[in-house]
Amino acid sequence: MALIDEVLGVLGAQPGLTVDEVRRALQLAGHQATRREVSAVLLASRSVEQDGGAPPRWFAVGRRPLADTGARKTPVSSPAPTPPSLSRSAHGSEAPISSLTKAQLITRICAEVGVPDVGIGEGSTEPKAVFIAIIERLQLPIDSSRSKPELGEAIARLARLPWDGTMDARASRSGGGDTVTAAGLRQVLRAVWLLKEKAP
Repeated sequence: MALIDEVLGVLGAQPGLTVDEVRRALQLAGHQATRREVSAVLLASRSVEQDGGAPPRWFAVGRRPLADTGARKTPVSSPAPTPPSLSRSAHGSEAPISSLTKAQLITRICAEVGVPDVGIGEGSTEPKAVFIAIIERLQLPIDSSRSKPELGEAIARLARLPWDGTMDARASRSGGGDTVTAAGLRQVLRAVWLLKEKAP
């Protein structure tokens, strides 16, 4: 039986599981799939959808509670033109991130790359550690000594996503040039999704 069939069987019996919970359920059934294998199958399959939480919970398509499905029908504008095929709106992830704060976005990014939440700094400043965690966990060819805006842009560019002036403060009159905005963190999160999908 293919791994996706086993995953669908687990979610059919227990909808709303995280990746780790799906993996544990598979192990109890005798299938020793790794977390990466389970995550890759979930991200690639059109037969499952997630709720956009941190960490996301997965459901077989059509099995999500009715209270969760309404938000997915409302289109959400993005500060940068992200191609529809890459926006993850079909999996219910794009809509929720549009309203997340910087602290919530950092929590989400840390969960995606499997590291403890590094939190938000003084004055709602994003720590450089979140970008370094992405680079190290996804083994990206990026020099981590660069500034936070440069790291954010480099991560987005590796995922073939655009990066514009709304995503960092390098052109700001306030002098906050080493700051990545909430829009930038959203783009970094989208990049993490795409880079994880492409990972071997």
